[in-house]
Amino acid sequence: MPSVAVLGLDALPYWVLPKLRDEGLAPNIAGSREVSLAASIRAIPPITPASWPSIMGGVNPGKHGLFSFFHYDRETYKQRLVTALDLEHPRVHEMLSYEGIESFVLNPIPDYPLLPARRARVVANLFFSPDPASRPRGLVEKYFGGLPWPPERKPSYYEAYMEKVLGLAEGLGREKPPLVWLNINFPDALYHKLPETINKPSRVSRLWSLADRIAKVLRQEFDHVFVVSDHGFRIFRYRVNLNDILERQGYVARSAEETEEVVEEELAKGRRAKTARLNVPPAIYKLVGALGLEPFARKVFYSVIRPLYARLTGKVLVVRSGASIDYERSKACMPYGGAYGIYLKDPALKNEILNMLSRYRGMLFWPSEKVYKGPFAPRGPDIVVVGDHAKGYSLGPARLIGEEYTKTRYPGHDMWGVLIPLSGVPPGWSAGEELPNTVVAPLVQCLLGAPISHLADGGELVARLCGRKPAAKNYIGRFRVSKRLALRRL
Repeated sequence: MPSVAVLGLDALPYWVLPKLRDEGLAPNIAGSREVSLAASIRAIPPITPASWPSIMGGVNPGKHGLFSFFHYDRETYKQRLVTALDLEHPRVHEMLSYEGIESFVLNPIPDYPLLPARRARVVANLFFSPDPASRPRGLVEKYFGGLPWPPERKPSYYEAYMEKVLGLAEGLGREKPPLVWLNINFPDALYHKLPETINKPSRVSRLWSLADRIAKVLRQEFDHVFVVSDHGFRIFRYRVNLNDILERQGYVARSAEETEEVVEEELAKGRRAKTARLNVPPAIYKLVGALGLEPFARKVFYSVIRPLYARLTGKVLVVRSGASIDYERSKACMPYGGAYGIYLKDPALKNEILNMLSRYRGMLFWPSEKVYKGPFAPRGPDIVVVGDHAKGYSLGPARLIGEEYTKTRYPGHDMWGVLIPLSGVPPGWSAGEELPNTVVAPLVQCLLGAPISHLADGGELVARLCGRKPAAKNYIGRFRVSKRLALRRL
């Protein structure tokens, strides 16, 4: 059986590859040959908990059920962080396990709780898990012993972390399990905290060197090797405040109370840490953006204010600005930051709101049925909305700040990640094309000679890339059993 290795680099942008090449960084990831072979992969929505399950499962969110960090209950208006128990479709290592094929996976998303897969060794130790964990037990200590928890968003932490991943890759290269899949929260975590490294990757050249050494080990030891990212990243010039637009048009009602959940607060709760909120007046928020001081303010907050506050109080400080929305009284809204769309009280409003949005700049939008196909599409928004990333627009927060557009220097996700074949280029590969993010898992399964999911999207595309039509199989029943077993052990 051939072997496949996948190196997942969270938020590696397609457009950054030539920059890495020109600066002589990461030649095993972004050398001239690699850049020429690279494809962009499209992620809608461009957010980690939705995109990685599509990449690792081969199906769109309408079939795997995850659309963002939060699950939004349309009846109660409650929001909660999603977990692996909300996932409705298995990932590649789970499907391979059902076929008797071994794998090693670092940080599947979602990574909590770890679902049982008899022939998969799995380690989870990134931001989204309340505690490091592995199946079987002991792998975290074996491969990552000595690292602090929770992870620290600074270069020195990632140097230590990626040194550990390099040692893991070397050991797996000697073992050669049929599949090795290593997901690393780089460069995403640093891009959010140190956005200047997007345009100046040489400022963290040591980290790119470590990522490249991991890629080099994998391409030396495995037959087929890919680098993949779940979305891209860039610094946006404008934010479109969707709920402010909807309020102006009479669809959103504001609330006097706090209603929106924030990912950082919910993650802190999961780790049993206390949180505190700092509410910045909208006038100051807008002034900081207008004066171009947002990057400076962000750096001071993350590097000085938040760490100092944590040392003095033991709490995680979260900044907010503006007012919450009243879910019960609103006819339509984007319920939380990162929802990437509008949830409607009355489906009959859909065409009316689509027509209204067409009068505004800076957004790309579709009725949900054009984007999400599958039984779980109703979990997502009724109208899918993303910023017009190519023109410098990103969606703003869900909170109401009194302006439809904000001038900004906001670092955030864009829709175009990468898929780079480093070795064992598939026979039907076409360099430079844009691929759906659902193509990766079925391509890996096809290269390993395993059946793909009967629900996999883009079977004809996978057959063209792989050079043959793969068999298909229904894995859903066994996956549901795995979830039930995981629930009993919590």
